[in-house]
Amino acid sequence: MHYAVYFPLVFGAALGLLGPAAATRLPPRPATWLLTVGGLVAAGTTLLVLAILTATLIGGHSLLAGHLHWSPDVFDRSNPVPAVVGAAAALLLAVLAVRTAWAAVRSVVELRQAHRLARTLAPGDGELVVVTEPGPVALAVPGRPGRVVVSAELLRTFDAAERAVVLGHERSHLRHRHHLHHLAARVAAAAVPLLRGLPAATSLATERWADEDSTAQGPRPVVARALFEAAVRTRGAWPRRGACLSVASTDTDVRIRMMLAGPPRRRPLLLLTTVALLTLPVLAGGEALRDAHGLFREAALDAPMHSTPHPTSQR
Repeated sequence: MHYAVYFPLVFGAALGLLGPAAATRLPPRPATWLLTVGGLVAAGTTLLVLAILTATLIGGHSLLAGHLHWSPDVFDRSNPVPAVVGAAAALLLAVLAVRTAWAAVRSVVELRQAHRLARTLAPGDGELVVVTEPGPVALAVPGRPGRVVVSAELLRTFDAAERAVVLGHERSHLRHRHHLHHLAARVAAAAVPLLRGLPAATSLATERWADEDSTAQGPRPVVARALFEAAVRTRGAWPRRGACLSVASTDTDVRIRMMLAGPPRRRPLLLLTTVALLTLPVLAGGEALRDAHGLFREAALDAPMHSTPHPTSQR
């Protein structure tokens, strides 16, 4: 087993450092997908290599080896992983597995709450729900079907063009299921603490994606003004649920500057390079898995064979 086993850990650290830059340097749609897929790849391969390193620690245990028929002495001689590394991996794997499971459970609960809210807002009605809550509200509530929730006060505040921009922004969140990207980024960050900035980067990328979709409703200056006013007015408004998305979610100033700067630039070389890099931790994890399999197979082949005479051969 060579040093490729540690590459997924390096990849997770690199994604944690470079992810926020990808949210602003790449067009929002590919940036969102790359952040989400990259986070899940980093999480999956990190947990895989930690499990492999943990297996090298317990592989030399005589009791386990006796039950599974391999030689602990041969295994220990062939095992290149120091015991202290295996012990550290076992401890880290236990902690991260609990964190990941907890984040996954929280995400499922929040998604179910959002679906329940979408059903109770206006059963049987269309996608748009106008509420009379005090204060301005603009919210995308995922569900089956999802709802775009706006307050009558907010609709009165804006003219027709600005209302179209805000509604287009929230409909984009529902159409592209941006809430699933948010939840996936949270789970990935729980599995790899070095990805703690990934949820915020993914949130920015999805908001930029919805912002760009809103440009179908009018010129960019009109879109920028409407989004800014909506973000300022709805910040902190009811209801704030984990799986629900609002125009005021994140980094309003950055998004407005990028909107006024013009359409996002296409960066095909950077995009292709990033996609290619996503394959490296997968290949490294697969190589580590093959090495671990070979290590156990060698110990099993060299294990002493204990033959028992067949009962019919005894006289």
